[in-house]
Amino acid sequence: MNEPLFTEEELKRLLGHETEPTSPSQSPSETALPKPAFDVVTKNQLTPIAPIEKVENQNYSRPNAAPMPAPQTLPPSFSPSTSSGNIVEVTLEKPTTSVDSIKSQIAPPPLMQSTPIEPPASQPIATQIVPKPLPEPLQGNESYYYDNYVKDRKKKPVFATIVRTITSFILIFIISYSLINAQALTVKMKYFWQVDYQNQSWQENRQDTLLKVAKENNHLYIPKIQVDAPISWGVNDNDMIKKLETGVAQYVDTAFPGQVGNVFINGHSSYYPWAAGDYKTVFALLERMETGDLVYIHYNNTIYTYKISGKKVVYPNNLTVLNPTPTKTLSIMTCVPVGTSLQRLIVTADQIDELKIK
Repeated sequence: MNEPLFTEEELKRLLGHETEPTSPSQSPSETALPKPAFDVVTKNQLTPIAPIEKVENQNYSRPNAAPMPAPQTLPPSFSPSTSSGNIVEVTLEKPTTSVDSIKSQIAPPPLMQSTPIEPPASQPIATQIVPKPLPEPLQGNESYYYDNYVKDRKKKPVFATIVRTITSFILIFIISYSLINAQALTVKMKYFWQVDYQNQSWQENRQDTLLKVAKENNHLYIPKIQVDAPISWGVNDNDMIKKLETGVAQYVDTAFPGQVGNVFINGHSSYYPWAAGDYKTVFALLERMETGDLVYIHYNNTIYTYKISGKKVVYPNNLTVLNPTPTKTLSIMTCVPVGTSLQRLIVTADQIDELKIK
């Protein structure tokens, strides 16, 4: 026979009911007992219940959190029927309340909706700067990348300095060149505007040209480019610059007009504006001369006429241009480009006529 789990007195004490004194007329079995909160079962019939663990700091905002376990409900009420000795016999009664109504009374609070927490509008949201990844060939070799980056940073200021220096030098050169050669450049621009752009003639008619040439002895006149300059004869290199202040000069040991040989005449295309003389740009337009153009020289009361046969550019060390020729030839030399002494322009002409003035 199975022994009861609790005696009657222990059961009353566990249920929180005080034992009422029994009157002499009442027997222990007739004493009215309150209904217990749960049915009493024997030890062998008791099913162990797993302890309920207390969950602390439950985060209801997690969307995947497990729901809280429902609390254990009390067993239905019971009423004692008979008692004999230490054994209490109870009669199970059907519960009057449904399980759903009990769950609705003790149901846990609804879970909080999982919404993102936004910072106050007054506080700026901190942004995270993601570093730029290294190029693919340099992955895993950061030191190499850093060294080359530092080298590039060092090269850039040097390169920029070089560019600024070169640019400044070019600007200074252009300004200086324009100021020093302003007279020659002005003549060239006038010729371009009148002849090339407006298609007008730059030279005078033949009759006026002959009258000018006839008036002055030892004179060179080129109608196409309006050259009218006196000639100094037999000038050497030491006196050349001085003689060019007063016109053009014939090199020493070269032929004179009317003689067989090479009449070699030199003149400025451009010169320093502060230098003395009125003929610093006398041959500024000499490069405009073409084959067939005429040149006149008045020498010893005779007018010699020459026709242009060609032109060429040589370096200063080319002295073959001074060599004598088997015919009556005229050579006119000047420096090119205008304002420099890098090269020499040589225009050659053949004598075609001579006119004696009485």
